[in-house]
Amino acid sequence: MQKKMKSPKAVSSGLKDPKSPPQVNHVSFEGDVNDQPGKAYLKSPSITSTKNKSFAFPSSRINWCSKFKSSWKQSPFFFTASFLALSFSLFTAWTVWVELKGVTNTLLQFLFLVLAIHQVDIGANLMNRVLDGDMNSDSAYFFTESALNLSEVMLFLYTVNSIGSTSVVAIALVVTLMFPACWLNVRFRDEDKLWVRVLAYIVLMVTLALNYESIMVNERLIAYTAMVVCAMMSDILDVPDNYAALEWCDGLVMMMRSVACYSLMTHELLKNSYSPVTVQEGQMMGLLGYY
Repeated sequence: MQKKMKSPKAVSSGLKDPKSPPQVNHVSFEGDVNDQPGKAYLKSPSITSTKNKSFAFPSSRINWCSKFKSSWKQSPFFFTASFLALSFSLFTAWTVWVELKGVTNTLLQFLFLVLAIHQVDIGANLMNRVLDGDMNSDSAYFFTESALNLSEVMLFLYTVNSIGSTSVVAIALVVTLMFPACWLNVRFRDEDKLWVRVLAYIVLMVTLALNYESIMVNERLIAYTAMVVCAMMSDILDVPDNYAALEWCDGLVMMMRSVACYSLMTHELLKNSYSPVTVQEGQMMGLLGYY
């Protein structure tokens, strides 16, 4: 008689296979960890690591063009104002070249350096808007803004003093104070702190306040000071973006700073001249019948 084969008995659920490794419940902080009832876990905030930022421009020309077009559609006023400010800066450079008759002396090099810093600042703002924080571009414009204020302070101190009397100590103090102001702006770039935003302009404002007597006797210096103060208040208080659904603040600031830079440079060009206007201003006023 043939015996029946017995099937092997199933291992009881209460017993564990001695060869299998013990099961350990791991806690992952990358996802939700509410898988164990009765216990609450603190989930670390999801912060985008700086390692994920790309340090190169978009490799494809199509990607670059599409990025630029989409950014332009989102902020048309900003890009229009930026290119107008850049064009006005180039017009200022042309004015400097004509007034100095193309003589490449130290003054022309100094004025061109200030204009180059101004144009780099405009470019940094454009790149930051297009790249949207990639390449750490959200820190670059703090350096360019500080460099712009520093260059204008040095030019202002030069133009309001007679040749050779500009204080070297004052310029060294300005340069020294700009570094901590720039560092604090980069350190708190993600936090909307009013006192940190003021630091970007504080050295320039103190310089203007200490030389108010020289400012009040010259129309171009009055225009320069008025434009810089308006740009500072708009940038610090985020006007008009903070009070209306607009994105005009950055564009307005760049345009006002371009006009201010033109006023400061033309004052330097005309302070020892018999003509109250530049060659280009005279031509435009002649076309309008005023000169």
